[in-house]
Amino acid sequence: MVKEMEIIEYYASEDQDHWLNEIKSSDWGAGHFLYELLRDNRLKELCGESTKVLLLTDGDVLVSFCTYAEQDDIRETSLTPWVGFVYTFPEYRGKRYMGKLLERAYTLAKDDGYEYIYISTGETGLYEKYGYSFWKMMKDMHGEDSRVYRKNISSDMTVGCDNGLINIRVGAIIMKDGKILMVGNERSDYLYSVGGRIKFGETAEEAVIREVLEETGVRMEIDRLGFVHENYFYGDAPSNLGKLIYEISFFFYMQVPDGFSPVSSSFTEDESKEHLRWVAVDDTITMYPDFFKTELSHPDYSVKHFVTDERKSK
Repeated sequence: MVKEMEIIEYYASEDQDHWLNEIKSSDWGAGHFLYELLRDNRLKELCGESTKVLLLTDGDVLVSFCTYAEQDDIRETSLTPWVGFVYTFPEYRGKRYMGKLLERAYTLAKDDGYEYIYISTGETGLYEKYGYSFWKMMKDMHGEDSRVYRKNISSDMTVGCDNGLINIRVGAIIMKDGKILMVGNERSDYLYSVGGRIKFGETAEEAVIREVLEETGVRMEIDRLGFVHENYFYGDAPSNLGKLIYEISFFFYMQVPDGFSPVSSSFTEDESKEHLRWVAVDDTITMYPDFFKTELSHPDYSVKHFVTDERKSK
């Protein structure tokens, strides 16, 4: 039986020497700096006593690592917490493994009562794919300019109601050459719209712009609201299997830039890899919402309201 990857915390590990050597083997200067801080017991002195070093492991092999800490190389103490020292070993890149560690950091931040989590980087276009937004330029501890990003980690707008769930969601209508961009995944035999649940504190417009960026790697502006959809259906994901869900969705037509070339690097909540697919609106494949097949063949400028109810077919 193949052992699944797991996340461990360095300070809680019984084999710190092994993981220290794994960190040392990274081909990254900051990774070697992290190794020295851990070796010399200085990391918590620099970043705070509650600092955690998150390690994604594949057996005894280190896949990715990062820190979750009160402070990072930006010494502005009013900003906290921070993700730092983010690294994935070359042979594991391109598979979104780092996303697993970032999600763990988000969970820790939520448990600690924070609304935002921060990261300082010189990269552009990388952390946007994980839902971060550029906030501002700040000076790091060496006096150099650094790009500071932050992510709103407020909960998705999903709440329990009796034995079911209520979702508030957005969807993006991205059309090009008579086709619409849809999403599929390894688990399901149908397609669904680019989009996702609104986070508490967001507007629907803010949410759809964020979701499009996260799922395609491209920031788009909104053209107009097209549909409002009320939908009762039964969940098929591991977290909601068989539960009755009432979902309200806002579908926006997006302004598709010239030369748009989307890149999918997203996963479902149960870590099924997602893929993007251009489909004709009259394609025979099952897609949701199903009114796309009729309405998008002759789009207009009105805002339409649809109600569907899977309970009626039971």
